[in-house]
Amino acid sequence: MLTKVVLSSKVGGLHVEITDGDSYIINPNRIKDAYVSGTGSVFKYMFDPESDKGEYCFFTSTESVASLVSASDDAANSSFVALNVFEDGDTSDVPVFHYYRVEDIAFAAASTNSSWVWLSQGGNRMKKILVYHDLDAILNLADTGTTTQWLS
Repeated sequence: MLTKVVLSSKVGGLHVEITDGDSYIINPNRIKDAYVSGTGSVFKYMFDPESDKGEYCFFTSTESVASLVSASDDAANSSFVALNVFEDGDTSDVPVFHYYRVEDIAFAAASTNSSWVWLSQGGNRMKKILVYHDLDAILNLADTGTTTQWLS
C-alpha cells in the first residue's frame, strides 16, 4: 500500500529532487533494506522492484522502520487507481482520468496545485505524469478508489 513519508535526503537513483522535511509518497513494497537511524530510518528504495539491477537510491526519512514495515503489510483495497492526468504535463489542459495499477506507482511529489507521479513500466522504464491531486488525495484514491479531497 502506498504511504506518505517525510524525507530528508536521497543518495543516487532516479533524478528526483528532495527537499528536506517535505512529504512524498512511496510504495513500501519497493524497500529492499531498512535500518534505524536516530529517530528515523534509512532505506534502499528500488524504483523497479522486479529488478535488483534496476535504479535505486537511499532515502533518509523521519519515519520509523516499524511504520514502514506496517505500511508494507497493508493491502490496497483496489488493484487500480483512477488519476486525473494533465496530458503532456500541461496544466492549461483539462485533466483526463487514466487508470493505473497501484503497485506501479513508484513515487509521488507535490507540486504547485498538482503532484508529479512516477510509474514503473517494467524493464527499468519509468513514466512521469502530472496529476490534478494532492498527495493526500492520491493516497485516498489508492486506498478507497474514490476521493472527496481535491485541490482547493
